[in-house]
Amino acid sequence: MAKKKSTSEEIIHRLREADVLLGQGHSIAQACKQLEAENARLKKAVAELPIDKIILKEVAEGKF
Repeated sequence: MAKKKSTSEEIIHRLREADVLLGQGHSIAQACKQLEAENARLKKAVAELPIDKIILKEVAEGKF
């Protein structure tokens, strides 16, 4: 799977999230770990979307 280049808005959003975590007293390493964990969770959710779409389509067509 090809890597998608992040848009400027996505980069700014991630930097703001990191800034909030740092403002809450987290270290840079902790902020990075939390952002990496959130990124992994979102990647998993996006990967599951095509499967859900196929299942819903089959149910709608009565092929279950």
